[in-house]
Amino acid sequence: MNIKKISLLTVGDEILIGQIVDTNSAWLGEKLSALGIIPQSLISVGDNQDKITETLTLLTEQNDLVIMTGGLGPTKDDITVKSIADFLKTPLIFNEIVYERIKTIFEKLQRPLSPSHKQQCYLPEGVEILHNSMGTAPGMLFKVRQCLLVSLPGVPYEMKAIMEEEVIPKILMPALHETMLQETFVVAGKGETEIEDSLKDTIQQMPDYFSVAYLPGLGQVRLRLTARGNFASEILEKQFAGFSENVSSVLGSSLIGKGDTNLETVIGGFCNSYSLKIGTLESCTGGRVSARLASVAGASAYYTGGIIAYTNEIKNRIVGVPDNILNTYGAVSEETVKSMVENGIKVLDVDVAVAISGIAGPTGGSPEKPVGTVWIAVGNSTNVETRLLKFGKKREQNITLATQAALNILRLFLLKYYVTEAEK
Repeated sequence: MNIKKISLLTVGDEILIGQIVDTNSAWLGEKLSALGIIPQSLISVGDNQDKITETLTLLTEQNDLVIMTGGLGPTKDDITVKSIADFLKTPLIFNEIVYERIKTIFEKLQRPLSPSHKQQCYLPEGVEILHNSMGTAPGMLFKVRQCLLVSLPGVPYEMKAIMEEEVIPKILMPALHETMLQETFVVAGKGETEIEDSLKDTIQQMPDYFSVAYLPGLGQVRLRLTARGNFASEILEKQFAGFSENVSSVLGSSLIGKGDTNLETVIGGFCNSYSLKIGTLESCTGGRVSARLASVAGASAYYTGGIIAYTNEIKNRIVGVPDNILNTYGAVSEETVKSMVENGIKVLDVDVAVAISGIAGPTGGSPEKPVGTVWIAVGNSTNVETRLLKFGKKREQNITLATQAALNILRLFLLKYYVTEAEK
């Protein structure tokens, strides 16, 4: 079966009333687009049997595949199974295979099998079971005229397990006849428009079966390069490798890496390669830079620690910033962050330190130093570099952007002073 048109359907009152965020659809969209299939619609409906049936009628007429999530649990408000049976005009039949599996799970947990869980064993006649390795509710597959209907649990880790173990390898992959290649470039320090302008010539040289997509986030942009073709895969692979190399070359030092990488992982790799110890001195970010660095497995090999110097007293007494610098230039100044780095290297006994001080807002600014003003310094025993950045008026956004900027400036410092040309 050739699958080209896909739609997503989520079921649950909790989504419509804003009680939970629908992360399932975001994950499904990303997975499907990586396979070269962009869902053509996303619909959310509440726990209403008539509405579910009405929506299934519409979607199965317009698509090759419909993936629905939610409503497969053991409670009374989980009505997806009954709704599908009503839509298909078929009875619910007790499924012995599902029953034996659920019974085994409860026996291992040394818990009695409740009537509500036993109710999960009643499935529409003619269903093809999709094994759920992470829970009790099975996924379900149906053929509705020329459309496939997949029903998955709403619990994210259960849904993901069934997609990756059942739906993608057994349903989607056999239906994809094109060769598709894809690579994601993670970029920091440049906006979407700036990246697009710099790649204009490269993109113009690409054949029409190549595409470029930009996925902006706070402080970074993910660029996705995709190529799809019905001809020999080795030809497409050669073209793709060439354009991928061109994109990397144009992006230069703004390219963090490829795939799922991030700044803290790249920084950790540099530190491990060159046996570097690093530390942080933070004010306006309140430990966010430290948390990002420490989130990498094995960070203790290179990340010594940090100081949250939120007040001038701590900047002076713990970090060692002289009173005359704080009194003359203020906490948010080039002189202060430079002194934080110079003294922090000694206090933390590290090779490289990063310091940040700013006005996160929404109050505290002045005409000379408005809300969003941030100074960042990075240095070692011989070199200290500083940057002035100006963000907006939203506190949380400013903290996130400042954290991302501090990590990127640290990465660029390591690139400049430690990483050899051959490794860049």
